Amino acid sequence: MSDELISKLNDAIKTGEILSVIYHGGSQPGSVRQLSPIKVTSREVRGIDISSNEVKTFLVAKMELANSTSSPKQYDPSTKSGSLESATIREAYQGQVEKLKELGWYVGLEKDAISLHRYFKNGKIRKGADVVIAKYDDNPSRPFYVYGPSLASARTFGKLSSAMELFNEESKTHAPNNKT
Repeated sequence: MSDELISKLNDAIKTGEILSVIYHGGSQPGSVRQLSPIKVTSREVRGIDISSNEVKTFLVAKMELANSTSSPKQYDPSTKSGSLESATIREAYQGQVEKLKELGWYVGLEKDAISLHRYFKNGKIRKGADVVIAKYDDNPSRPFYVYGPSLASARTFGKLSSAMELFNEESKTHAPNNKT
């Protein structure tokens, strides 16, 4: 399906067509979004979310074309994710530390950052982090920073929830205990 989806997205860029897609990520998973794609890679789509009139990035793996037989809810840009945006990174991940450890990570947890480290064969913790989510006040409009092995460079986000989505994906995909 992803090859067909990528083909449709590329066609929409050429024709200017607005596509209806079901996005299984973001603040309202499973909702239908009206999308005008701008750039497509095998991993993600950058495009205008028509309902919010914002340029956003969507992961292809969490996207499917909506068809006339499907009837999921429409995306509502006025619905906010609530208290999560005012939480510190430590508060947001407090209940998830054990899950990260079960994936095989050593979890370095601070107020404004989480770093995930692998272990050496002798059981010692590697100094360099594999996956990181942090908040830096240098850039008030995009203070959240995520780094992971599949990212060419660090990504910044304006909302904690958006940064957490990428951090969670990276932590699962590259987990030491991930056998797939």
